[in-house]
Amino acid sequence: MKPALMNFFVLMSLPLFIYSMPTTEVTEVVNETEAVNEAVKMPDSLALYHLEDFESEDSALEKRRHVTVSLSHGVLLTVLISLKVCERIITITSHCVIIGGAIKDGILQISAAIKHVSNVKTCSTFTGHAGPNSNLFYRYHSTGRHCDTTAEQETIAGAIEHHIKNHGHKICGTQCLELTHGGTWHGYLLIGPASNFDHKAYCGPEVSFKHCDSGGKGDIN
Repeated sequence: MKPALMNFFVLMSLPLFIYSMPTTEVTEVVNETEAVNEAVKMPDSLALYHLEDFESEDSALEKRRHVTVSLSHGVLLTVLISLKVCERIITITSHCVIIGGAIKDGILQISAAIKHVSNVKTCSTFTGHAGPNSNLFYRYHSTGRHCDTTAEQETIAGAIEHHIKNHGHKICGTQCLELTHGGTWHGYLLIGPASNFDHKAYCGPEVSFKHCDSGGKGDIN
């Protein structure tokens, strides 16, 4: 028998698992990759808001309406919050909810819920409806030592209002807003039209941003 033919028969007589193992390993890697991609589905856009602490001798009401914001030309203006914004648009979508004049009520509903879970120090995820005719849906959770923040409700509301106003008084697609206020607290708000809300979209510590700017007015008018 020729040597080449003999080698072929020797190879075929080996246990099956020796030459079938690589196929199994590749299948497992593919399955793991598919599981990761399925678990981490990005929202249509991301925005990161740093709500900076400030010290003031103003009254409690005035503190809700005033804070210092640094502008590019060096002049300081007094507005609601010192706001640094980082934003990343991932997908352009036509599914929008126009907030318009009803912006205040919807924002106060969401910010009140966020402040409540901070007060009770819970890291649980909760969902709800807000906005005119409850046509906004949101999901929120936070991280940190006790999942609480010293930021006032009005400060949180100001950041959300800035985001909505900055996008033409509307929410398009499912958007992830990360809120920080110094310390370990991070709040993750996923918000979008109730009729097209992507419940599988990820909004958490693994989000990343490519563009940052500063500014904005946060008083709720």
